[in-house]
Amino acid sequence: KTSDGSEAWRAEYNLLELCFATPVLVKGEGGVTEAVIAMPGEAWGLNPTNGKLRWFFETGTGGNVSPSVVVGDDAFYTFGGYPQQQTIAIRRGGRKDITESHSLWEASESSYVATPLLHQGHLYWVSDRGFAFSMNASTGETVTKSRLSNLRSGGRPVYASPILVGEELIVVTRKSGTLVFEASPEMKLIRQNPPLDESQFNATPAVTGGSIYLRSDKALYCIR
Repeated sequence: KTSDGSEAWRAEYNLLELCFATPVLVKGEGGVTEAVIAMPGEAWGLNPTNGKLRWFFETGTGGNVSPSVVVGDDAFYTFGGYPQQQTIAIRRGGRKDITESHSLWEASESSYVATPLLHQGHLYWVSDRGFAFSMNASTGETVTKSRLSNLRSGGRPVYASPILVGEELIVVTRKSGTLVFEASPEMKLIRQNPPLDESQFNATPAVTGGSIYLRSDKALYCIR
């Protein structure tokens, strides 16, 4: 969209209705800004000014793709899929079809909803099934896969993405409060803060100016 709300360009794809991810703006080859997004079957790098496709990578990931692409210094990481999930590492750079030339590794463990967090060479997330994961970002090896026993049963317990505050990982669950982990591959659970109300917390929290903001289906909370 332009500043007045009119359409500037359109990039069509027949499976976009299964893509729930947010594009990420990064510097691509030649210093050109790219909008990078993953969707069923492919990942794209678009010119955000005109919508032209600069590169694509065939992932083979089927079904829903909810997590956004995670950007590292040398690689992009894609997640998601249904009914099977997969994580794919794609070397940054390149033009046109980079499927063969830029493939780094693939892993069967992945996140279905949350966008994982990249921190000091590892990817972190808590799955919608209630498992805490850490993965080596260089190899795709799962370092930690630990079921969390202190979550309410029934449904999917976590939708929110992890955030990093200092040396702690914060993950908001839907009905079981906020989990705080050490920001290390072992993902040691430090504490669990109780839920603020009896509705559902689906949103990823925001942090600014010494405050954390959490949104439930009922209210917006600010905690200092």
